[in-house]
Amino acid sequence: REAFDQYSQELRLSSAADARVTWTGGLYWQQADLDAIFDTNVNPAGAGFPFPSGNRANDFVQSATTYAAFAQAGIPLAETWTLTAGVRWTREEKDVTKRQVIALPFERTPTTNPGVLGFFRAVLGSTPHVLDAERSESNWSPSVQLQWTPNDSLMSYASVTRGFKGGGFDALLPNGDPRFFEYKPEEATAYELGIKSTMQDGRLRTNVAVFRSEFDDLQVSTFDGALSFVVGNAAAAVSQGVELDAAWQATPALRFDLVAAYLDSTYDDYRNASCWFGQTAAQGCVGGVQDLSGEPTQFAPEWSGSVGASYEVPLGALRLRAAVDVNATSRYFIPSDND
Repeated sequence: REAFDQYSQELRLSSAADARVTWTGGLYWQQADLDAIFDTNVNPAGAGFPFPSGNRANDFVQSATTYAAFAQAGIPLAETWTLTAGVRWTREEKDVTKRQVIALPFERTPTTNPGVLGFFRAVLGSTPHVLDAERSESNWSPSVQLQWTPNDSLMSYASVTRGFKGGGFDALLPNGDPRFFEYKPEEATAYELGIKSTMQDGRLRTNVAVFRSEFDDLQVSTFDGALSFVVGNAAAAVSQGVELDAAWQATPALRFDLVAAYLDSTYDDYRNASCWFGQTAAQGCVGGVQDLSGEPTQFAPEWSGSVGASYEVPLGALRLRAAVDVNATSRYFIPSDND
């Protein structure tokens, strides 16, 4: 059960849209409060195993405050060239309390039953604990884009952007070890080159983009082999590829659409990934972890795309539209352990 409240406010000032130098700037504030209860009732006896039943009752209360200031300006360098630069400063503050007890099934009062406590500790890696922690961090996220617009039908650009996702606390950490309760922020540097164009008096639109994103301390959630998904940081990952989308209005009624993408997304350095169930030392599981460096990241198909066609005509006061779409992806890993 969860109760979540969030309030935010933004103040923004911008130049006129037709100004020679366009700019925008502002301030942002957000307050978010989370109160969550996660009960995990385990009944091995009901499944025929000789272990006692019990409940891992976990309470997680977090208060998070975010402050930010941002500014961006677009400066014409020549008749067809524009430089856009911006920066965002963000500060996040989090305060959290996590309390976990081991109880009898469907109860939340701590039990003293040694069999239940021993089973949850030895087999499921779960222990009673109380953790109080707080963290604060600041980040500067700059961005720069150079844009070339020789005419109304063609635009090309190059951009570099730095971004981050704040760190936090693992709400379901099973063993109460404070060394693993907190995870670090994730940072990414993104590079992109692209062209956007229209042809045939606007009836044909094509966009192509080449991109590369470099992640440091990528935040990942991995199954611990018992009851929990543990949040931590992979060392590094790179996601790069090419995207194409096109739309052609062949006739006033008939339209074709195409989207295609090639993706190469791998862990650069991820030597402490969780092993998959039953993985042996010969298969790479050593000391309870495996090395996924050089392996694909989660949910990252090498090829993906879609094609579609639609036909739309007036039908009295209404419009009749028929469409067909086909979507496809190559295979990809769903579990975070690449099983």
